Amino acid sequence: MRRKNLLKLFGAIVLAAVITMAFVPGCAKPAPAPAPAPTPAPAVEQIVLDAVTWSNNQTKLFDAYCFDWFMNRVYAYSNGELKINWKGGQEVMAPTAQFEGLRKGLFDVLALYQGAYVDAVPESVVVNIVVANAAGEIPPEVEALLAESYERVGVHWLGLLTTFGPWHLYTSKKCNNLQDVTKLKIGATAKPNLGFIEAIGATPVTTQVADEYTSLDKGVIDGLVEGGPEAVFAGKLYEVTTYLYLPPYKRSANSCLKMNADTWNSLPPHLQKVLNDVMVDFHPDQMAYHMGQYEAILDNFRAVGQQIVELELTPEELELWTSSYGIASWKRLKDTLSPERYNETKGVLERSGYPEPEGL
Repeated sequence: MRRKNLLKLFGAIVLAAVITMAFVPGCAKPAPAPAPAPTPAPAVEQIVLDAVTWSNNQTKLFDAYCFDWFMNRVYAYSNGELKINWKGGQEVMAPTAQFEGLRKGLFDVLALYQGAYVDAVPESVVVNIVVANAAGEIPPEVEALLAESYERVGVHWLGLLTTFGPWHLYTSKKCNNLQDVTKLKIGATAKPNLGFIEAIGATPVTTQVADEYTSLDKGVIDGLVEGGPEAVFAGKLYEVTTYLYLPPYKRSANSCLKMNADTWNSLPPHLQKVLNDVMVDFHPDQMAYHMGQYEAILDNFRAVGQQIVELELTPEELELWTSSYGIASWKRLKDTLSPERYNETKGVLERSGYPEPEGL
C-alpha cells in the first residue's frame, strides 16, 4: 500500500513539473520559424514589334486583309508578351520601298503583296500559281520553298495573309465581249498582270499604284486590273471607273506576312511558336471570311454606282481568260531564275500538283 502511494506521488510530481515547464518563460519549445515569403516572379517584359502594311486602316482594304485579326491574335496567344505595333501603310513608306525597309530593319513585320518586291525574291511568284485549299493552306513543299527563298535575303516568311482574292478587270468604257476588251489600254503594276493583258489581246500599260487614279482620270489608260472591289475603294478608283467584269481572271491572293530575319531570330522559341500557331489558326478563318464576304463586297461596289458586267466568252476565250495569268507567272519564273533554280522550283510545283504549262 505504501509502495502504491509512493508511485502516485511520484507521478503527480512529474506531471506538475511538466506543466510548470510549459508556462515558465524560456522553457517552452520554440515555435517553428515562419516560411519565407515566395520571391515574386519577375515581370515578363513585353516585346513590341513594329509593323507596316501596304494599305492603311481607314480603308475597306485594310479590314479585308485581316491584318487587325493577326495583331489581335498574336497579343492573345502570347498572353500580352508579344505585341504588334502597327505604324501605318503607304503614308509611312511607299509599297515599292517597304520590302527593302524590312530587310534593313526599319520595322519588324510587313504585310505586302509580292509584286512589289518580285525582283528581290523571284521565287515569290509561285504564290500566283498555287491555289489555296478550303482551309486556306498551300502545299507544304511550296511553303518550304518560299521560306528558304526569303531567308536568303534576310527575311523570314510567316505565310500568306490572304489566300482568296479574286482579281478583276475594271474599265471606264463598257465592254460586252473579249473583242471589246482588246481595243483598250489596260494598266497593271506587275508583270504577270501585264502578261495577262497581253495574252487576251489588249494593250498593256505599266502603272504604279499611286498613278492609277490620275491615269484613268486623264485617259492615259481605259481600265486596269486590280484585286477585289475593296482594292478599288482603297484608291477611290470607283470615281474613275464604271464597270467591273466577271469572271475574275484569277482567284488566289498574294499578300504575304514577313518579318525581318534578325528580329525573328532574336525572339525566344516560345514566341516564335506563338507566331507560327497564329498563322496556322488564322488561315482557315480568313479564307472563310473572304469567301463569305465576296458577294457583300460586290454589293458595296454596286452601292457606289458601279456596274457589274458578265463578259460573253466562248469556252476557248474563257480558258484564255482564266489561264493566262498563271502562264504569265510561269514565264516570269523562267525568265528570272537560273536554269538550275527554275528546274528546282518547277519540280516543287509539279510535285504539288501544278505542272508547267505546255509550250512554255
